[in-house]
Formats: sequence, structure tokens, C-alpha cells
Amino acid sequence: MHTTSFLVLLTLMLSFKSFGSREFKKIKLNQYKIITGQTSDGFQGYFSIIKNGLTVFEEREFGSYYYIKMKDVNGDKKIDLIMTQWTGGAHCCYNLTIFNLQNGMNKLAYIQGGSRGFQLKNLDQDESLEIIFWDNPIDYLFNSFSSSAQGKVILKLKNGKFRLAPKLMKSSINSKDVQEMRLEIKKEFRSDGEIPHSFLKLLMQLSYSGHLDFALRLAEELWPKSRAGFSKFKLEFSRALSGSVYWREFYLAI
Repeated sequence: MHTTSFLVLLTLMLSFKSFGSREFKKIKLNQYKIITGQTSDGFQGYFSIIKNGLTVFEEREFGSYYYIKMKDVNGDKKIDLIMTQWTGGAHCCYNLTIFNLQNGMNKLAYIQGGSRGFQLKNLDQDESLEIIFWDNPIDYLFNSFSSSAQGKVILKLKNGKFRLAPKLMKSSINSKDVQEMRLEIKKEFRSDGEIPHSFLKLLMQLSYSGHLDFALRLAEELWPKSRAGFSKFKLEFSRALSGSVYWREFYLAI
């Protein structure tokens, strides 16, 4: 069989559901049955919502894994369905979907995350939970993934949708923490080699809490005098932040 024909046949085979499956988790919520699993050949992960024997929502993706849990997210004292998808990559990606299944099937949120997962916490002591995740506009930009850093993003439920929460993201500068990190960076930052994780972590923390100008001034101070390339780094870092829809909205709101 020619290689092309074999690939076409394999693609067709993977598109069918007749392979059978292995269920990882099955729960019941009101009139709905929710199932996560993997096709028996191990190629596809799947997530299904079933009502009265009919599939009302399904997602399948090659290499993905789906995880579900139940929690009151919107503060109505009723349980919502939280589904996290991990696409199976070593460093990416996590996606979050939240369903309210009380009166029909309503999708409260769908968020495409990055290399880290999600948290649901009540940060402002109101009725609903906030979504916390980490934005990754500089992953791999300056060095390896392990030395990259992410910026914390907070979304708040407003008028039935999760939206960016600039007031919860913005915070004052902790001078003690900054000084401790400054000392650590000075020990690690060399005239050659990778840019230290501690350096990028501090810049991202400051940038995603409302202190970009201070972050860039601090970056220039900490950049080794014997190391060329600060102007290029500053430009590329600023451009990367501007390319993030979350950071850009945050910056314009504060």
C-alpha cells in the first residue's frame, strides 16, 4: 500500500467512533450523564455530555486528556460542571470549559490557557469564583521553556460571562520581595548564557500587576554591564506583552 493511501485510511479510521472506548470517569448531574475517556486504540481523548440517551455535547481530540469536577462556580448554590482539557503536549496546553446544567446547557466559560493549569478561587468574597491562570507570551522567546515565566491573569464573572478583572490583578509593589529577588538575580545573571528564570519571573509579576515601567527600569539596572543586547530585549519583551490580548486589555484598563 502506498504511504499516501495508508495515511488516508488511518485518518478515516480515527474519525469513526466504532473503535470502542475506555471510560476514565462517569458522573451524573441532574438529567445529564458526563463521561470522559479515551478510544481503545489510545489515539483520541473524549468528553461527552449525554441527556436521555442522546449526546448533546461532545469534544474529541487526538492526544488529549479530559478531566472533570463539579463545583458551584457562579454562586447560585447549585453545582456547575468544570472540564479541563490537556492537549497532551509536554509544555502545552490547558483549556477550561465551565457548564451550567441547571436549566438547559449553558456554557459559562471557555478559556484557552497555556502551559499551566487553572485555579478557581473566591478572591473578593462575593458569591462567585474567579478563574486564575497564567499567560505565556514570552515562552521560548528568550530561552528554554524551563527558564521562561508567565503572568497571572484573573477573570471574574460579570453579567453571565467571565471577563478580565483588572482591579483584582493590579496590586502594589512588595518592596521586600522585590529586593530579595533583586539579590537572587544579581547572583545568577551572567554576561553570557541564558537569561535567568528569576529575572523574567520578576518582570512578568510586575508587568501583570500594573508596573511595566518600573519593571523595565529594574531590568536595565539588573542587566549585566558586560552583556550586550538590553535594548533588543526591552523591545522584544514589550512587543510580546502587547501581543497578548489579556495583558493588552489589562494595560488599557488600569
